[in-house]
Amino acid sequence: MTAARGAHPIKVLLVEDNPGDARLITEMLREADATVFDLEQVDRLAPALERLSGLAVDVVLLDLGLPDSVGLETFRRAYRGARSQPIIVISGLDDEEFALQAVRDGAQDYLVKGRIEGRLLARVIHYAIERKQAELSIREREERFRQIADNIREVFFVMEAQFRKTVYINPAYERTWGCTTRTLNPHQAYIAEGRLGRDPGDIEFSIRRPDGAVRRILSHAVPIPDERGEVYRIAGVALDITERQQAENALRRNERRLRTLFETVNLVVLGLDARGRVDYVNPYFTTLTGYTVQEVIGVEWAERFVPEALRASLREAFQNLVGQELHPHYENPILTKAGKERMISWHNTVVRDAEGRPTGTLSIGEDVTERATMERQLRQAQKMEAVGNLAGGVAHDFNNLL
Repeated sequence: MTAARGAHPIKVLLVEDNPGDARLITEMLREADATVFDLEQVDRLAPALERLSGLAVDVVLLDLGLPDSVGLETFRRAYRGARSQPIIVISGLDDEEFALQAVRDGAQDYLVKGRIEGRLLARVIHYAIERKQAELSIREREERFRQIADNIREVFFVMEAQFRKTVYINPAYERTWGCTTRTLNPHQAYIAEGRLGRDPGDIEFSIRRPDGAVRRILSHAVPIPDERGEVYRIAGVALDITERQQAENALRRNERRLRTLFETVNLVVLGLDARGRVDYVNPYFTTLTGYTVQEVIGVEWAERFVPEALRASLREAFQNLVGQELHPHYENPILTKAGKERMISWHNTVVRDAEGRPTGTLSIGEDVTERATMERQLRQAQKMEAVGNLAGGVAHDFNNLL
């Protein structure tokens, strides 16, 4: 395996105090491909650590028997000093247990002197660099995941199949459950639901914190299959929805109170959508007009329930109201199913969505027909009285002329 021509040469730091072994390794790499490798050699660990801290090195070939350090401690010190460089151990000790321990401690490979040839060494170096880059990439992703998991407010957990043991759980658990134990509790609810071995979906359950507070939890978990398709892990999230549920319950209570008020008050309650069509009327309206709810919902208000002469002006008034260009209080007659007129005094409110866009209106209307009739009769009587006074005055002046 060789690098492409023109690519940056691989910088190799050889830590070897034996001149013969150092020369042999140099010759091996030169024979493999002299243009691929840029080799530098030091004979002690101390200068090697200095190079690792300040010099751009791609890979380290490390002998464990050095004048200033011996054995696995040599590797461990080098491993701590290496920032991202892979380390390949090249040793004269042919000991399988020793080699395995070096690999467990982080060595990319363990080669025995006298059993190495150029192409093998070149291939090991390339593989070591690729594996190290993969490890660093995985470590970077794990660190990003940890940062996200540590700072989200949802509880994130990974458990063994059948919920026997917690594999991972983020700090939000301690904030939500109020305790430091790492044993997640919602598995009991999943077992009760009989959802093991498939997508458990969303479930809600209650917990009691050590301080006695009861919290409502919404949890969702999914099975993670292995390469054979068998579930070996369960991953999921759990969210404290206590405040949200309390707000929803309060909202529902308010809605029930408003609906009770609307359905019992002796006032017209009328809801129109953004196009002026009826989407709500209360029982008082149906009693007043003689229409059923089914005959009203979805019908344009001005088309059926307003005298023809006022339809154009009422449509314009509705559009102005939605645009907040008109005062929301006015009076107009409406038509009953029998064709009679009832005078209604309205108070109108524009209904808006979460983004502030108008979605319609809600109007409260008072039937002032009798009052309007009495006012009209009073005005007519006052008018007739004025005419009578005028006629009396004219007759008196006429008599004076005669």
